[in-house]
Amino acid sequence: TKWCGETTTAASDSDFGDEIYADICCWDHYVNCFHIEPNDERYGLSNDNPYTV
Repeated sequence: TKWCGETTTAASDSDFGDEIYADICCWDHYVNCFHIEPNDERYGLSNDNPYTV
């Protein structure tokens, strides 16, 4: 998939992989939830982990 896992590999919001139904589910969580990418800062918080939180 392009949307499930530690980070997204999708080129755009409409870029889904071969497992489209899994990707749509993960995309929904990704775009509708607060998240912080690995080694990034958002919302006044830091994510020093190697995975998205």
